Amino acid sequence: MQNNQKMDLNQNKWFSFMIMNMKQLLHLINTKQNKNIQIQKKQILSCILSAFICMSISILFYRQFNFQFLNIEQKLQISQLFWKVKKYKQREMNQQQKQNLKIKNELNYQRKKKRKKNYKINKLKELFQISFLYQKMPQYKINKLFLLKIKFHI
Repeated sequence: MQNNQKMDLNQNKWFSFMIMNMKQLLHLINTKQNKNIQIQKKQILSCILSAFICMSISILFYRQFNFQFLNIEQKLQISQLFWKVKKYKQREMNQQQKQNLKIKNELNYQRKKKRKKNYKINKLKELFQISFLYQKMPQYKINKLFLLKIKFHI
C-alpha cells in the first residue's frame, strides 16, 4: 500500500510538471510580447514537448496515467489545457493553409501572365514571318494569301 502511494506521489510530481508546462504554454499563446514569431513558436513547441514528455514518463514508469488522485477541478483544468492547445494547433494549421493557398494563387497568376505574354509574342512572330514572306513573294501570291487568311479568320 505504501509503495502504491509512493508511485502516486511520483506520478503526481510528473503530472504537476506537465501542468506547469501547459500553463506556461498558455501564457505564451495568450501574450504577444515577443515580436519575433519564430522564437515564440519555438518556445511554444518546447512547452508542448516538455509537457508531453512529463506525461509520457508518468505513463511509461507507472504503466497507466492514474487520474484518481486528482480532484474534479484539476481534471477540468487538464481538459481545458488540452482543448486550448488543440485550438492553437488548429489555428496554426489554418494559417499555414491560407499561406499555401496564397502562394498557389500567386504562382497561377504568374503562369497565366507568362502564357499571355508568350501568346502575344508568338502572334507577333507569326505576323513578322508573314510580313517577311509578303516582302519576298510576288504581288499576285500576296493577294491570294491575304484572301485565304481573311477567309479562315472570319
